[in-house]
Amino acid sequence: MIGPEKLSSCLTLNQVPKHRHFGCSSYQKCLDYAAEEKWVSFSCRSCERFEENKGIPLKNYIDDIAIRVATLCVLFSFLFSLLKIEKLIFNKM
Repeated sequence: MIGPEKLSSCLTLNQVPKHRHFGCSSYQKCLDYAAEEKWVSFSCRSCERFEENKGIPLKNYIDDIAIRVATLCVLFSFLFSLLKIEKLIFNKM
């Protein structure tokens, strides 16, 4: 079988590396599918690709998310600055 396996309860943080392979080329599709089906959680363990992928350590995944969030914060800060400048310009007219 290729694809996620539905779980009836959430994984704990310690269980995640044993059940998920964030580096799999299909991970986002499986995550989207589980979300669309409103699954509580899922596991990659029953997927044929599970052993192929060996996964990305959870710390690397969290670091990647932290970098993305920091980038978004900088972008939003820049956009809000532009909006403030635009408001100042148009209020003076």
